[in-house]
Amino acid sequence: MDATAPLGELSQQERESRQLEEKLAIAREAVRLLLPGETILLDASTTALEFAGALPEGLPLRVVTYSLAVVERLSSRDEDIELVQLGGIFEQRGRRFSGMITENSLRSLRIDRFFFSGGGLHPTLGVSEPNPEQARLKRMMLEHATWSCALLDHTKFGVKTDYFFAAPNELEALVTDRESRAFAKSHLKDAPFDLRFAR
Repeated sequence: MDATAPLGELSQQERESRQLEEKLAIAREAVRLLLPGETILLDASTTALEFAGALPEGLPLRVVTYSLAVVERLSSRDEDIELVQLGGIFEQRGRRFSGMITENSLRSLRIDRFFFSGGGLHPTLGVSEPNPEQARLKRMMLEHATWSCALLDHTKFGVKTDYFFAAPNELEALVTDRESRAFAKSHLKDAPFDLRFAR
Protein backbone atom coordinates (compact mmCIF):
# COMPACT_ATOMS: atom_id res chain seq x y z
CA MET A 1 0.00 0.00 0.00
CA ASP A 2 1.25 3.49 -0.88
CA ALA A 3 2.47 5.37 2.18
CA THR A 4 0.62 8.50 1.05
CA ALA A 5 -2.73 6.71 0.66
CA PRO A 6 -4.65 6.48 3.95
CA LEU A 7 -6.86 3.63 5.03
CA GLY A 8 -10.22 3.79 3.30
CA GLU A 9 -8.92 5.39 0.09
CA LEU A 10 -9.27 3.16 -2.96
CA SER A 11 -6.76 3.06 -5.80
CA GLN A 12 -7.47 4.75 -9.15
CA GLN A 13 -8.15 1.36 -10.75
CA GLU A 14 -10.55 0.35 -7.97
CA ARG A 15 -12.46 3.63 -8.27
CA GLU A 16 -12.78 3.73 -12.05
CA SER A 17 -15.41 0.98 -12.31
CA ARG A 18 -17.64 2.22 -9.46
CA GLN A 19 -20.84 4.07 -10.46
CA LEU A 20 -19.50 4.39 -14.00
CA GLU A 21 -22.91 5.07 -15.56
CA GLU A 22 -23.57 7.85 -13.06
CA LYS A 23 -20.14 9.37 -13.65
CA LEU A 24 -20.70 9.37 -17.41
CA ALA A 25 -24.08 11.08 -16.99
CA ILE A 26 -22.61 13.67 -14.62
CA ALA A 27 -19.80 14.35 -17.07
CA ARG A 28 -22.19 14.91 -19.98
CA GLU A 29 -24.17 17.42 -17.90
CA ALA A 30 -21.14 19.21 -16.48
CA VAL A 31 -19.50 19.93 -19.84
CA ARG A 32 -22.56 22.04 -20.70
CA LEU A 33 -21.21 24.62 -18.24
CA LEU A 34 -18.05 25.30 -20.28
CA LEU A 35 -17.31 28.30 -22.48
CA PRO A 36 -14.78 28.42 -25.35
CA GLY A 37 -11.29 29.55 -24.44
CA GLU A 38 -11.54 28.86 -20.72
CA THR A 39 -8.79 27.41 -18.56
CA ILE A 40 -10.22 24.57 -16.51
CA LEU A 41 -8.64 22.58 -13.70
CA LEU A 42 -9.50 18.91 -13.16
CA ASP A 43 -8.66 16.96 -10.03
CA ALA A 44 -7.51 13.33 -10.00
CA SER A 45 -10.95 11.83 -9.34
CA THR A 46 -12.43 9.22 -11.65
CA THR A 47 -15.48 11.46 -12.18
CA ALA A 48 -13.18 14.21 -13.48
CA LEU A 49 -11.59 11.57 -15.71
CA GLU A 50 -14.97 10.86 -17.31
CA PHE A 51 -15.55 14.62 -17.55
CA ALA A 52 -12.30 14.87 -19.52
CA GLY A 53 -13.51 12.14 -21.86
CA ALA A 54 -16.78 14.01 -22.42
CA LEU A 55 -15.20 17.32 -23.48
CA PRO A 56 -16.82 18.28 -26.81
CA GLU A 57 -14.72 18.07 -29.96
CA GLY A 58 -13.88 21.47 -31.37
CA LEU A 59 -14.32 23.40 -28.10
CA PRO A 60 -11.03 25.25 -27.49
CA LEU A 61 -9.89 24.86 -23.88
CA ARG A 62 -6.80 24.82 -21.73
CA VAL A 63 -7.04 21.83 -19.40
CA VAL A 64 -4.85 21.83 -16.29
CA THR A 65 -4.56 18.70 -14.15
CA TYR A 66 -2.34 16.75 -11.77
CA SER A 67 -3.89 13.44 -12.85
CA LEU A 68 -1.85 11.18 -15.12
CA ALA A 69 -5.05 9.39 -16.16
CA VAL A 70 -6.60 12.66 -17.37
CA VAL A 71 -3.45 13.48 -19.35
CA GLU A 72 -3.58 10.06 -21.00
CA ARG A 73 -7.29 10.47 -21.78
CA LEU A 74 -6.72 13.82 -23.50
CA SER A 75 -3.29 13.25 -25.05
CA SER A 76 -4.65 12.93 -28.60
CA ARG A 77 -6.75 16.14 -28.43
CA ASP A 78 -3.98 18.52 -29.51
CA GLU A 79 -6.09 20.45 -32.06
CA ASP A 80 -8.61 21.90 -29.62
CA ILE A 81 -7.13 21.32 -26.15
CA GLU A 82 -3.98 22.76 -24.65
CA LEU A 83 -3.03 20.26 -21.97
CA VAL A 84 -1.05 21.35 -18.91
CA GLN A 85 0.26 18.73 -16.49
CA LEU A 86 1.07 19.96 -12.99
CA GLY A 87 4.20 18.08 -11.97
CA GLY A 88 5.33 17.04 -8.53
CA ILE A 89 5.86 13.82 -6.62
CA PHE A 90 4.08 10.95 -8.37
CA GLU A 91 1.78 8.70 -6.37
CA GLN A 92 1.24 5.43 -8.23
CA ARG A 93 -1.86 4.31 -6.31
CA GLY A 94 -3.81 7.43 -7.20
CA ARG A 95 -1.93 8.00 -10.50
CA ARG A 96 -1.50 11.66 -9.55
CA PHE A 97 1.11 14.25 -8.66
CA SER A 98 1.25 16.31 -5.48
CA GLY A 99 3.54 18.37 -3.30
CA MET A 100 5.29 21.73 -3.45
CA ILE A 101 6.06 21.55 -7.18
CA THR A 102 2.38 20.88 -7.96
CA GLU A 103 1.28 23.81 -5.83
CA ASN A 104 3.87 26.24 -7.18
CA SER A 105 2.97 25.33 -10.77
CA LEU A 106 -0.70 25.97 -10.08
CA ARG A 107 -0.04 29.43 -8.64
CA SER A 108 1.42 30.58 -11.95
CA LEU A 109 -1.79 29.82 -13.89
CA ARG A 110 -5.17 31.50 -14.24
CA ILE A 111 -7.96 29.01 -13.49
CA ASP A 112 -11.44 29.92 -14.71
CA ARG A 113 -13.22 26.78 -13.55
CA PHE A 114 -12.26 23.98 -11.15
CA PHE A 115 -14.10 20.65 -11.50
CA PHE A 116 -13.53 18.13 -8.72
CA SER A 117 -15.02 15.29 -6.71
CA GLY A 118 -14.60 14.05 -3.16
CA GLY A 119 -15.30 11.21 -0.79
CA GLY A 120 -18.51 12.66 0.58
CA LEU A 121 -20.94 15.55 0.75
CA HIS A 122 -22.47 16.74 4.03
CA PRO A 123 -25.25 19.34 3.64
CA THR A 124 -23.72 21.82 6.11
CA LEU A 125 -20.04 20.81 6.34
CA GLY A 126 -19.52 20.37 2.61
CA VAL A 127 -17.26 18.15 0.53
CA SER A 128 -14.66 15.94 2.21
CA GLU A 129 -11.74 13.64 1.35
CA PRO A 130 -10.29 10.58 3.13
CA ASN A 131 -6.77 11.74 2.22
CA PRO A 132 -5.47 14.80 4.13
CA GLU A 133 -2.91 15.71 1.45
CA GLN A 134 -5.57 15.61 -1.27
CA ALA A 135 -7.94 17.66 0.88
CA ARG A 136 -5.25 20.29 1.44
CA LEU A 137 -4.37 20.41 -2.27
CA LYS A 138 -8.00 20.68 -3.35
CA ARG A 139 -8.55 23.40 -0.77
CA MET A 140 -5.76 25.41 -2.34
CA MET A 141 -7.18 24.81 -5.81
CA LEU A 142 -10.63 25.89 -4.69
CA GLU A 143 -9.23 29.16 -3.34
CA HIS A 144 -7.19 29.76 -6.49
CA ALA A 145 -9.98 29.15 -9.01
CA THR A 146 -12.49 31.82 -10.02
CA TRP A 147 -15.39 29.31 -10.11
CA SER A 148 -15.75 25.79 -8.69
CA CYS A 149 -18.04 22.83 -9.37
CA ALA A 150 -18.31 19.55 -7.46
CA LEU A 151 -19.04 16.39 -9.46
CA LEU A 152 -20.60 13.90 -7.05
CA ASP A 153 -22.71 10.80 -7.62
CA HIS A 154 -25.52 9.81 -5.25
CA THR A 155 -23.35 7.43 -3.20
CA LYS A 156 -21.41 10.46 -1.86
CA PHE A 157 -24.46 12.31 -0.53
CA GLY A 158 -24.76 12.30 3.26
CA VAL A 159 -21.29 10.77 3.60
CA LYS A 160 -18.61 12.32 5.83
CA THR A 161 -14.99 11.38 5.26
CA ASP A 162 -12.22 12.70 7.48
CA TYR A 163 -11.08 15.98 5.92
CA PHE A 164 -13.46 18.73 4.75
CA PHE A 165 -12.12 21.11 2.14
CA ALA A 166 -15.11 22.82 0.46
CA ALA A 167 -18.01 24.38 2.36
CA PRO A 168 -21.37 24.56 0.53
CA ASN A 169 -21.20 28.35 0.22
CA GLU A 170 -17.85 28.07 -1.56
CA LEU A 171 -19.31 26.16 -4.50
CA GLU A 172 -20.81 27.78 -7.55
CA ALA A 173 -22.30 24.51 -8.83
CA LEU A 174 -22.78 20.84 -8.03
CA VAL A 175 -23.60 18.25 -10.68
CA THR A 176 -25.00 14.90 -9.63
CA ASP A 177 -27.15 12.02 -10.93
CA ARG A 178 -30.90 11.56 -10.63
CA GLU A 179 -30.61 9.15 -7.70
CA SER A 180 -29.65 12.15 -5.53
CA ARG A 181 -33.01 13.89 -5.93
CA ALA A 182 -34.58 12.59 -2.71
CA PHE A 183 -31.57 13.59 -0.59
CA ALA A 184 -31.37 16.97 -2.31
CA LYS A 185 -35.06 17.64 -1.74
CA SER A 186 -34.69 16.92 1.99
CA HIS A 187 -31.28 18.40 2.70
CA LEU A 188 -30.24 20.78 -0.08
CA LYS A 189 -33.41 22.75 -0.82
CA ASP A 190 -31.72 25.96 0.39
CA ALA A 191 -28.32 25.17 -1.12
CA PRO A 192 -26.34 28.30 -2.07
CA PHE A 193 -25.02 26.72 -5.31
CA ASP A 194 -26.49 25.80 -8.68
CA LEU A 195 -27.61 22.17 -8.27
CA ARG A 196 -27.84 20.26 -11.55
CA PHE A 197 -29.06 16.73 -12.14
CA ALA A 198 -27.69 14.66 -15.02
CA ARG A 199 -30.23 13.85 -17.71
